[in-house]
Amino acid sequence: MEVHEIDAHVDANADTVNSINITQDMAAELKLVNICKIYQAVRPVLKFAKGLLFFKHKWQSFIQKLLDSLDAVCPTETT
Repeated sequence: MEVHEIDAHVDANADTVNSINITQDMAAELKLVNICKIYQAVRPVLKFAKGLLFFKHKWQSFIQKLLDSLDAVCPTETT
């Protein structure tokens, strides 16, 4: 995705992300659903950030590990 596409994606998902409030007493299943909603909105930003050249390789590896782990748990669109 290009920067303007990511920006549009963030704008389109801002209300959803900002309306989610995960609390400690929330059921685990609901926490996971909400985490996945946030992840789906944040995923393009993480993918873009991972590719920034000023990030050290080990930082990029950590971001990729997070992406891979959440992709395994949360269904996502292909981006």
